[in-house]
Amino acid sequence: MGEASALTALLASVPDGYRSAIPAGSRLRSVAVSDGAATARITPGPLSRAARAQIVFTLTQFPTVGSVDGETRETFTDLTPAAAIFVA
Repeated sequence: MGEASALTALLASVPDGYRSAIPAGSRLRSVAVSDGAATARITPGPLSRAARAQIVFTLTQFPTVGSVDGETRETFTDLTPAAAIFVA
């Protein structure tokens, strides 16, 4: 599974017993990775901090991604228990 597939799965649905900070109906417009930095465009925006954390944790599971839109896992250490990663 690649970066775009992982984000699409994250946005598609929330497993039973979980909740997501990403608004229902959000869609991936694009994701690009260059030199370890990912850029993700999701509509509608802007996203909450918790939603951004879910995206960062999802994308940084890939060894090619160290940051997303300038944010890293360290940006969200206070949210780590709430920043669940859903990958199908």
